[in-house]
Amino acid sequence: MIFSSSISSSGFCSNTTTLTITVNPQATPLFTDVSPLCQGAVALVLPTASNNIPPISGVWSPAVNVNAVGTSTYVFVPSAGQCSTNGTLSLTVKPLPVLVVFNSVIIPFLITI
Repeated sequence: MIFSSSISSSGFCSNTTTLTITVNPQATPLFTDVSPLCQGAVALVLPTASNNIPPISGVWSPAVNVNAVGTSTYVFVPSAGQCSTNGTLSLTVKPLPVLVVFNSVIIPFLITI
């Protein structure tokens, strides 16, 4: 963007100055996709810096929940002073398998002394 400014006042010389201001677009934080987790697994710690160069630092909201089955979206909020938008990451939690027993068989243990 180019802005032009003219300053004048009675009794003084008038001058025109050209000033160039560059406005950079906001960066979008980039993160590596996360593989699905099993319900109740150890909670994943999401990175506090993005894969961008230079990295964008920030925090995630809400806290990761590995007990809720389904896909949840987490929001990355960049630290103040960075020219960046919020980022998102989706995390899928799969239910634990259920063991179904149709017939039971009792096998005695033989102990030899």
